[in-house]
Amino acid sequence: MKNQKLNPQKSLGIISGAGPMAGAVFLQQLISAYQSYGAWQDNDFPLIQLINYPFSDMLSDDYAKIKIEQELLTCINQLEQHCDYIIICCQTLHLFLPDAYQNHKLINIFSVLQEALPKNKLHVIASKTSAINKIHEIALKRTCEYIMVEKAQLLINQILMGKSVDVSEIEDIAEKQMLLLGCTEFSIAFANRKTKCIDPYPYLINKVIHLLQQTI
Repeated sequence: MKNQKLNPQKSLGIISGAGPMAGAVFLQQLISAYQSYGAWQDNDFPLIQLINYPFSDMLSDDYAKIKIEQELLTCINQLEQHCDYIIICCQTLHLFLPDAYQNHKLINIFSVLQEALPKNKLHVIASKTSAINKIHEIALKRTCEYIMVEKAQLLINQILMGKSVDVSEIEDIAEKQMLLLGCTEFSIAFANRKTKCIDPYPYLINKVIHLLQQTI
């Protein structure tokens, strides 16, 4: 399909997460993917709405689960009025979807990864909130070992502040074992870098483009 223009038939809503760059970087990579198929004029691209909501702190030990759940549902409800599909870029934010929540417009990042990745044990570098709640292990239905939990949270905080971080230790681990970037902030840190780490963004972008191109 490369160099073949995609038909912008459907619309997409994007919810960022703990920081606004999560959605911004995903949108940039999605646009680049469309450009690789030959899109360049405004009407070559689908309607995309990006929400950066000022979520309550979800990365501290005393996060308010019910409050963040309500904030997330506010975003989803706003987007589903105008969009055919919705994605939540932040992996930690998926923790705050209500139990047994179903929405046919929501593209679940973990469902995409579950389909795409082998069933092997995964090593995951993620936020402390995600690690404590083992969201990847539960959602992906496989054994996950969370690495460098305290240090990972410090790195995430630095990325959220717009600082450059040293990811060499993460890359060294990925050379030896299957390592999932379990926080969107690490997808930001590894953007435009070649790495053996598993970055969810390319898988999510492929899924989004596939769904947006389906005929109604």
